[in-house]
This record gives sequence, structure tokens and C-alpha cells, in this order.
Amino acid sequence: MKYLMTRLKKKSFYQNYIVFYLALTIFIILTNSHFEGDTIALYEGVKQIKSCISEYQFKYCTVVHFPIFQFIPSLFFEYLGFNQTLNLRILGLINTFSLIGILSICFYFFREQNQKIYRYILLLSLITSPLFWYAKSTFNEITATFLTLSLMIFILF
Repeated sequence: MKYLMTRLKKKSFYQNYIVFYLALTIFIILTNSHFEGDTIALYEGVKQIKSCISEYQFKYCTVVHFPIFQFIPSLFFEYLGFNQTLNLRILGLINTFSLIGILSICFYFFREQNQKIYRYILLLSLITSPLFWYAKSTFNEITATFLTLSLMIFILF
């Protein structure tokens, strides 16, 4: 315990706050059984897609209007045999880890000591943005944001 307290004192307050918030978000995702209505509709669409694929019916297979990226992880987990609750909780965890990825990418580019003020401005803008709400959400917007940011970084650098 003493070692842990020493380590926490050495880190900045903001890093501890982010770690605490992310740990709390993961705990809420694992214990929360309420999911957004869009995600429930998405999951029903996944079951419809699975039904259409199993019946080799590729015409007139009606699914909800969400982007295809929304369906890919859920369809994968559905084929692995996960139930709806586990599937949706995994989507929530993917979103949380996507937020960690976004924060890591942003802080990596502002890691220089003379750019410390930019890190705090970035931290303030991220905390006040809807990204933290999306991190506990079961819909895939923040994962798409992470992949888009990664693609932009890959292209520019």
C-alpha cells in the first residue's frame, strides 16, 4: 500500500484523475444493465443479418439504417455465441478502450515539455466533450472516432 501511495504522489493529479475516471467507467459498464435504445435496435438488426445469412437470403433482407461499421463487432460476437448482455457490455468496453486510445494519441503528440499548456487545453476540451459519455455508451461512435483519428495520424505522419 505504501508503494502504491508513493507512486500516486509522483504522478500528476490529472493523470490520476484520468485513470480513476476510466476505471470507474469500466466498472459502470460491467455493472450497468441499461443499454441505449439504438444499441438494442442494432442488436436486433444483427440477429436479422445472421438470419438472412443462414437462410442465404441476400435480397429483401431489411435491417435498421445504421452504418455497417456498427454491425461488424456485434455480428462477430453473435457468431461466437455471446448473449445480448455480454455482447453489449463488450461494445461498451471497446468504446472505453477507444477513449484510452484517443487520449494516448493526443497526449503522445503533446508530450514535449514546452507544449505542456496544450496538453491541459486538450484535456479540458476532451473532458467537456461528449467523448466520456460515449466511452460508457454501447454504441460505436467513439470507436469510429478512434479509427478516424488513427487514420489521420497515419496519413499525416
